[in-house]
Amino acid sequence: MYACGKNFYEKYKNTAIDYDGVYGVQCVDLFKLQCKELGKKLGAIGGSGYAREIYHRFNALGLSKFFSRHAAGTKSMVYGDWVVWERGSADCPDSHVGMFVGWNGDRVKIFGYNQAGRAAASIVLLRTDGMLGFLHPFFLNNGAKEVTDELVKDIIYGRWGNGQERIEKLEAAGYDADEVQAAVNASLAVKPRPVTAGIVNAVIRGDYGNGAVRKANLEKAGYDYDEVQRAVNEKLS
Repeated sequence: MYACGKNFYEKYKNTAIDYDGVYGVQCVDLFKLQCKELGKKLGAIGGSGYAREIYHRFNALGLSKFFSRHAAGTKSMVYGDWVVWERGSADCPDSHVGMFVGWNGDRVKIFGYNQAGRAAASIVLLRTDGMLGFLHPFFLNNGAKEVTDELVKDIIYGRWGNGQERIEKLEAAGYDADEVQAAVNASLAVKPRPVTAGIVNAVIRGDYGNGAVRKANLEKAGYDYDEVQRAVNEKLS
């Protein structure tokens, strides 16, 4: 199972892992652990060796297969993005990389190693001056599979289990568990329109089209397509 965003935080909070065995626990070690979770074994980052090279040498390091890169201010950051600072900034004199958690006024809440005088993973507030930009893991959304109506129905019917078991199965299959849950909640909050004899006759007449067009038109009108189709099949049998 991939650990990304909130799951990554829960897995690595309070840890202090010298992943690459160089200079003890450094901020880049936590980023390398994220890369490992995403299927990328990241070795030496090259250049100056500082965290800023993660941003500057983005393509050379092969990170474009797992992240999209954005300059500071070009896109709203979301929980799980990895922020990179240039060397010489007020809070990050040697440059820095850490995971974005949220905002606190004009400062960012960053989850990382070796920050604010503490080696172990913690959340601190950092100023944005010197921020180069951030890397967005594709798995947070773009890389995750599309949440379909069929998947939502399977979740509701219990075919993916419950609780943590469901989360692990969904993420192992490439879905964003939070996105899936939001779709399930939305589906349960809106009950489909009742299937009447009138709608069944209208479908048989072809008023709603055929195939995918019929399905889209019925769902747009507030009907459960599978329920309507069952009623149509019963009438025609």
